Amino acid sequence: MKKKKSRSFRILMAAVISAAMLCPQVKVSAADGLVSKAATSYFPSKTVMKKTARKTEPEEWNQKEIKAYKFGTLEDALYYALTGGIKYYDQNYFKNPDLIKLTPVESGALGLAVVGDNKQEAILYDSNKKMIKKLPLSYVKAQVNAGETYYIEFPKNCKEGLITAYVLQNECGGLAKNDLNMQKGEEKETYHTFKMTKRGFAGFVVASMVEDGGNTSYKVQKNEKGKWITIGRTKSFKPTNEDETQIAVGYGLSKGNYRLVLKAPKE
Repeated sequence: MKKKKSRSFRILMAAVISAAMLCPQVKVSAADGLVSKAATSYFPSKTVMKKTARKTEPEEWNQKEIKAYKFGTLEDALYYALTGGIKYYDQNYFKNPDLIKLTPVESGALGLAVVGDNKQEAILYDSNKKMIKKLPLSYVKAQVNAGETYYIEFPKNCKEGLITAYVLQNECGGLAKNDLNMQKGEEKETYHTFKMTKRGFAGFVVASMVEDGGNTSYKVQKNEKGKWITIGRTKSFKPTNEDETQIAVGYGLSKGNYRLVLKAPKE
C-alpha cells in the first residue's frame, strides 16, 4: 500500500507543478498552494518512507546531466512530465551532491520546478556557475537558447528530490478560440490579431508568468478603414498579479478585424 501511495503522490506532484508553470489563467497563489500541498504529501515531514531492496539502481535516477525539450502545447508538456520528464534523486545522490547540468535542446521559455524534501529553495546558475535566482516552487525564464548551459543546485540537506524542466514556445502566432499562448515580452508593443465573423463576446486572460518582470499592459483595437481604433481603456498590472479584474477582460464586439496589443518587459 505504501508503495502505491508513494507513486501516486509523485504523479500528482508532477501534474500540479506542470500546471502551475504552464497555465497563466491559474492564480499564482492557488497554484503554489497546490504544489506545496503535493510536496508535503510526497515528502511527509515525520514519516520515513520504506524503500524496497534494489541490487541495481535505475539509470534514470540521479542524472547529473539533463536536457530540456521544447513543446508547443500545454498537453504535450504535461504528457512529457508524466512519462519520463520528472527526474528523481535519492539518498545515493545526496550523499555527495553536485550541481546538475541543464541544457535546453531548442530555444524558447524555460519552465522549471525543483523540489526537495526539506521545502527550502533550490538555486539556478548560469554557464559560469553564477547564481541567477533562488527558485520558487515553479519558475519560468522568458528566454533560453538552444545549447546554453545552466546548473541546478538542490536545497541543502535533502534526502530526496525531483526536477521537471522543459522549454515552451514563446511566440504567439495569432489568437484563436480557447487558445493558450505564451509570448515573450519585447519592451515594446506586440500585436496579436483575431477576427469576429459576427457580433459576439470575446474574453481574454492576460497574465505575467515571471515574477521579476515589470508591469504589463494591454488593450484591444479594431481596424476601421485601415486605422486601428482602441476600444475601451488600456489595462496595466504588476507581475504575477492575482486580481481577476486586471488580468481578465471581456468585450461585446461587432463583426470585424481586431488585435490585442500587448506591452511587456523582456522578462
